[in-house]
Amino acid sequence: MSATIQKDTPLRPKKVFQEIFMLSWERIGLWMAVSVTFFIAGGIVLLLMQLLPFSAPVRLLAGGVASVLIFPALLAGACYTAHLVCSRTEAGYADMWRGAKALYRVSVQLGLMQMAVWGAGITGIIFYLKWHNMPGSLFALVCTWALVFWGMAIPYQMPVLVLQHAGVFDEEGKRAQRTARAAMRRSFYMAYDNLLFTGMLLAVQTLLFALLALTALGALLLPAFLALSGVAAARALLVRYALLPAPPNPSDAVPDEAFRLKAGETKQP
Repeated sequence: MSATIQKDTPLRPKKVFQEIFMLSWERIGLWMAVSVTFFIAGGIVLLLMQLLPFSAPVRLLAGGVASVLIFPALLAGACYTAHLVCSRTEAGYADMWRGAKALYRVSVQLGLMQMAVWGAGITGIIFYLKWHNMPGSLFALVCTWALVFWGMAIPYQMPVLVLQHAGVFDEEGKRAQRTARAAMRRSFYMAYDNLLFTGMLLAVQTLLFALLALTALGALLLPAFLALSGVAAARALLVRYALLPAPPNPSDAVPDEAFRLKAGETKQP
């Protein structure tokens, strides 16, 4: 991301979060359909684990493999749909499946990387805590901070994967990388160049996650809200980096030059 930051388009977190909630309400039927898809897929995975005639560890491994082959693609499709909605482009439920199909391979790669990092980090914490001494506690703390460092960029990773697929990072005559590693690199840059905004985004997502998880609305809104909030936040940062045009201000007057008659012209019926 070599573009310079636009000084005339400052980041306004309040406006970003207002847009997230406004788009959530305006397309609530679409987000419900998207979110229910996640829970149906989760039910299928759990059913598969129950039906397999193997031991519990094998069923757990099969469930993990099935999850990493299904949910990253669904999340990519949800983020693709959110990108269309945030772009004020007509979007429907079928767009979720189009996005999931187009980004399947790279989204699964990103999911595998995330699973590997979290698995290694949690394993390291458990391993070092079993030492029951000061060095073990220090190493466990290092692993914990590594996971925190990694987790700060997670809200942007799948949205960036979708945005780079849409060509947002392309330069004139040069096609930007569209790999999972490129998405991780760009998401880290965005997260740690905007720590305060990223912290606010994580706080809002965590709060809504807790509220929705405790109610029936969780099954109807939670996955889609996480996708929409991540995409809207990522797009706001890319406006700041001059990689996306600033959205129109609703309070600005609409130019009417195209509707005015020049001298000597008459209105045609």
